[in-house]
Amino acid sequence: MDDKIKLFKSKYIDITMGLKYLNHNEKLYLQILKNFVTRYQDLDVESLDDDRLKDTLHTIKGLSATLGMSELSELAESIYETRNRDRLSEFSMILQLIMDELKTKLIDKKQKTILIINDKVIDIDILFELLVDTYDIIVALDKESALEAIEGEDISMILLESDMLHVDALDIYDSIKSRMIPTVFIMDSLENKSINFDNFVTKPFNKKELINYINSH
Repeated sequence: MDDKIKLFKSKYIDITMGLKYLNHNEKLYLQILKNFVTRYQDLDVESLDDDRLKDTLHTIKGLSATLGMSELSELAESIYETRNRDRLSEFSMILQLIMDELKTKLIDKKQKTILIINDKVIDIDILFELLVDTYDIIVALDKESALEAIEGEDISMILLESDMLHVDALDIYDSIKSRMIPTVFIMDSLENKSINFDNFVTKPFNKKELINYINSH
Protein backbone atom coordinates (compact mmCIF):
# COMPACT_ATOMS: atom_id res chain seq x y z
CA MET A 1 0.00 0.00 0.00
CA ASP A 2 1.23 3.49 -0.82
CA ASP A 3 2.04 5.31 2.42
CA LYS A 4 2.04 8.72 0.78
CA ILE A 5 -0.57 11.03 2.31
CA LYS A 6 -2.76 13.16 0.08
CA LEU A 7 -2.75 16.66 1.55
CA PHE A 8 -5.73 18.93 1.12
CA LYS A 9 -5.88 22.31 -0.57
CA SER A 10 -6.20 25.21 1.85
CA LYS A 11 -7.44 28.77 1.59
CA TYR A 12 -5.60 29.95 4.68
CA ILE A 13 -2.47 27.79 4.97
CA ASP A 14 0.58 27.62 2.71
CA ILE A 15 1.01 23.86 2.91
CA THR A 16 4.10 23.90 0.69
CA MET A 17 5.82 26.22 3.16
CA GLY A 18 4.75 24.13 6.14
CA LEU A 19 6.09 20.97 4.57
CA LYS A 20 9.36 22.69 3.77
CA TYR A 21 9.87 23.60 7.44
CA LEU A 22 9.24 19.95 8.39
CA ASN A 23 11.52 18.44 5.75
CA HIS A 24 8.50 17.32 3.72
CA ASN A 25 7.41 14.85 6.39
CA GLU A 26 3.69 14.76 5.54
CA LYS A 27 2.64 12.47 8.39
CA LEU A 28 4.34 14.72 10.93
CA TYR A 29 2.84 17.83 9.35
CA LEU A 30 -0.71 16.47 9.50
CA GLN A 31 -0.22 15.37 13.09
CA ILE A 32 0.98 18.83 14.13
CA LEU A 33 -2.02 20.39 12.37
CA LYS A 34 -4.31 18.08 14.35
CA ASN A 35 -2.50 19.02 17.57
CA PHE A 36 -2.92 22.70 16.70
CA VAL A 37 -6.68 22.23 16.42
CA THR A 38 -6.89 20.31 19.69
CA ARG A 39 -4.85 22.93 21.52
CA TYR A 40 -6.43 26.13 20.22
CA GLN A 41 -9.95 25.31 19.01
CA ASP A 42 -11.51 26.75 22.20
CA LEU A 43 -9.09 29.63 22.63
CA ASP A 44 -10.68 32.95 23.59
CA VAL A 45 -7.76 35.36 23.31
CA GLU A 46 -9.80 38.41 24.21
CA SER A 47 -10.49 37.00 27.66
CA LEU A 48 -6.82 36.40 28.50
CA ASP A 49 -4.97 38.70 30.89
CA ASP A 50 -1.88 40.45 29.56
CA ASP A 51 0.65 37.88 30.78
CA ARG A 52 -1.23 34.88 29.43
CA LEU A 53 -1.95 36.70 26.20
CA LYS A 54 1.74 37.45 25.74
CA ASP A 55 2.73 33.81 26.27
CA THR A 56 -0.05 32.51 24.03
CA LEU A 57 0.72 34.88 21.17
CA HIS A 58 4.42 34.08 21.40
CA THR A 59 3.72 30.36 21.06
CA ILE A 60 1.19 30.74 18.24
CA LYS A 61 3.49 33.16 16.40
CA GLY A 62 6.21 30.53 16.04
CA LEU A 63 3.99 27.50 15.57
CA SER A 64 1.75 29.08 12.95
CA ALA A 65 4.79 30.29 10.99
CA THR A 66 6.14 26.73 10.96
CA LEU A 67 2.81 25.38 9.75
CA GLY A 68 2.51 27.89 6.91
CA MET A 69 -0.13 30.12 8.52
CA SER A 70 1.66 33.34 7.57
CA GLU A 71 -1.20 35.77 8.08
CA LEU A 72 -1.97 34.43 11.55
CA SER A 73 1.71 34.41 12.50
CA GLU A 74 2.30 37.98 11.34
CA LEU A 75 -0.77 39.23 13.20
CA ALA A 76 0.26 37.38 16.38
CA GLU A 77 3.71 38.96 16.14
CA SER A 78 2.26 42.44 15.62
CA ILE A 79 -0.03 42.18 18.64
CA TYR A 80 2.78 40.64 20.69
CA GLU A 81 5.15 43.49 19.86
CA THR A 82 2.71 46.40 20.12
CA ARG A 83 0.45 45.04 22.88
CA ASN A 84 -2.45 46.37 20.80
CA ARG A 85 -5.48 44.46 22.06
CA ASP A 86 -7.68 46.24 19.51
CA ARG A 87 -6.52 43.74 16.89
CA LEU A 88 -7.48 40.70 18.94
CA SER A 89 -10.87 40.44 17.22
CA GLU A 90 -9.10 40.28 13.85
CA PHE A 91 -6.77 37.62 15.23
CA SER A 92 -9.73 35.61 16.55
CA MET A 93 -11.49 35.80 13.19
CA ILE A 94 -8.47 34.48 11.26
CA LEU A 95 -7.85 31.76 13.83
CA GLN A 96 -11.49 30.67 13.59
CA LEU A 97 -11.34 30.48 9.80
CA ILE A 98 -8.30 28.25 10.05
CA MET A 99 -9.94 26.12 12.72
CA ASP A 100 -13.14 25.68 10.71
CA GLU A 101 -11.15 24.54 7.69
CA LEU A 102 -8.92 22.17 9.64
CA LYS A 103 -11.86 20.63 11.46
CA THR A 104 -13.54 19.95 8.13
CA LYS A 105 -10.42 18.52 6.54
CA LEU A 106 -8.84 16.68 9.46
CA ILE A 107 -11.10 16.20 12.43
CA ASP A 108 -14.75 16.07 11.45
CA LYS A 109 -14.22 14.24 8.21
CA LYS A 110 -14.58 10.68 9.42
CA GLN A 111 -13.17 7.99 7.19
CA LYS A 112 -15.91 5.81 5.78
CA THR A 113 -16.02 2.12 6.60
CA ILE A 114 -16.96 -0.04 3.62
CA LEU A 115 -18.27 -3.58 4.10
CA ILE A 116 -17.57 -5.81 1.12
CA ILE A 117 -19.83 -8.88 1.03
CA ASN A 118 -18.38 -11.25 -1.51
CA ASP A 119 -17.04 -14.79 -1.72
CA LYS A 120 -14.96 -14.30 -4.87
CA VAL A 121 -11.36 -13.92 -3.78
CA ILE A 122 -10.26 -12.21 -7.00
CA ASP A 123 -12.95 -9.52 -6.71
CA ILE A 124 -12.19 -9.02 -3.01
CA ASP A 125 -8.50 -8.50 -3.78
CA ILE A 126 -9.28 -6.00 -6.53
CA LEU A 127 -11.75 -4.00 -4.42
CA PHE A 128 -9.42 -4.02 -1.42
CA GLU A 129 -6.51 -2.63 -3.44
CA LEU A 130 -8.73 0.03 -5.04
CA LEU A 131 -10.32 1.25 -1.80
CA VAL A 132 -7.97 0.58 1.12
CA ASP A 133 -6.05 3.85 0.74
CA THR A 134 -9.29 5.85 1.04
CA TYR A 135 -11.56 3.86 3.36
CA ASP A 136 -11.56 1.35 6.18
CA ILE A 137 -12.39 -1.99 4.60
CA ILE A 138 -14.19 -4.95 6.18
CA VAL A 139 -14.79 -8.16 4.25
CA ALA A 140 -17.58 -10.70 4.86
CA LEU A 141 -17.78 -13.99 2.98
CA ASP A 142 -21.27 -15.01 4.07
CA LYS A 143 -24.46 -13.75 5.74
CA GLU A 144 -23.35 -14.56 9.28
CA SER A 145 -20.08 -12.63 9.09
CA ALA A 146 -21.86 -9.77 7.31
CA LEU A 147 -24.41 -9.45 10.12
CA GLU A 148 -21.65 -9.63 12.73
CA ALA A 149 -19.80 -6.78 11.00
CA ILE A 150 -22.95 -4.66 10.80
CA GLU A 151 -23.66 -5.25 14.50
CA GLY A 152 -20.12 -4.52 15.64
CA GLU A 153 -18.93 -1.77 13.29
CA ASP A 154 -20.10 1.64 12.11
CA ILE A 155 -20.62 0.71 8.46
CA SER A 156 -20.95 3.61 6.01
CA MET A 157 -21.74 1.57 2.89
CA ILE A 158 -22.10 -2.05 1.78
CA LEU A 159 -20.77 -3.39 -1.52
CA LEU A 160 -22.73 -6.61 -2.14
CA GLU A 161 -21.77 -9.02 -4.91
CA SER A 162 -24.95 -9.90 -6.80
CA ASP A 163 -23.74 -13.28 -8.05
CA MET A 164 -21.74 -14.99 -5.32
CA LEU A 165 -20.47 -18.52 -5.71
CA HIS A 166 -21.83 -20.13 -2.55
CA VAL A 167 -24.23 -17.59 -1.03
CA ASP A 168 -27.61 -16.14 -2.03
CA ALA A 169 -27.09 -12.38 -2.36
CA LEU A 170 -30.82 -11.63 -2.19
CA ASP A 171 -31.08 -13.59 1.06
CA ILE A 172 -28.30 -11.46 2.52
CA TYR A 173 -29.93 -8.28 1.26
CA ASP A 174 -33.28 -9.24 2.80
CA SER A 175 -31.46 -9.67 6.12
CA ILE A 176 -29.59 -6.36 6.05
CA LYS A 177 -31.94 -3.93 4.27
CA SER A 178 -33.76 -3.01 7.49
CA ARG A 179 -30.46 -1.59 8.84
CA MET A 180 -30.82 1.35 6.42
CA ILE A 181 -27.16 1.20 5.38
CA PRO A 182 -26.58 2.31 1.77
CA THR A 183 -26.09 -0.89 -0.20
CA VAL A 184 -24.62 -1.12 -3.68
CA PHE A 185 -24.85 -4.27 -5.78
CA ILE A 186 -21.81 -5.33 -7.78
CA MET A 187 -22.83 -6.56 -11.24
CA ASP A 188 -20.80 -8.42 -13.86
CA SER A 189 -22.48 -6.26 -16.51
CA LEU A 190 -25.71 -4.39 -17.14
CA GLU A 191 -26.87 -7.20 -19.42
CA ASN A 192 -26.75 -9.62 -16.52
CA LYS A 193 -28.70 -7.33 -14.22
CA SER A 194 -31.37 -9.57 -12.75
CA ILE A 195 -31.98 -7.58 -9.57
CA ASN A 196 -34.35 -4.65 -9.68
CA PHE A 197 -32.21 -2.32 -7.59
CA ASP A 198 -31.23 1.29 -8.25
CA ASN A 199 -27.75 1.27 -6.71
CA PHE A 200 -25.23 -0.83 -8.59
CA VAL A 201 -21.73 -0.74 -10.07
CA THR A 202 -20.42 -2.93 -12.85
CA LYS A 203 -17.17 -4.72 -13.50
CA PRO A 204 -14.42 -4.15 -14.45
CA PHE A 205 -13.95 -1.62 -11.66
CA ASN A 206 -12.67 1.88 -12.35
CA LYS A 207 -11.07 3.29 -9.19
CA LYS A 208 -11.98 6.93 -9.78
CA GLU A 209 -15.56 6.15 -10.77
CA LEU A 210 -16.00 3.74 -7.87
CA ILE A 211 -14.74 6.23 -5.27
CA ASN A 212 -16.86 9.02 -6.76
CA TYR A 213 -19.88 6.72 -6.60
CA ILE A 214 -19.23 5.80 -2.98
CA ASN A 215 -18.70 9.43 -1.95
CA SER A 216 -21.92 10.53 -3.64
CA HIS A 217 -24.11 8.06 -1.75
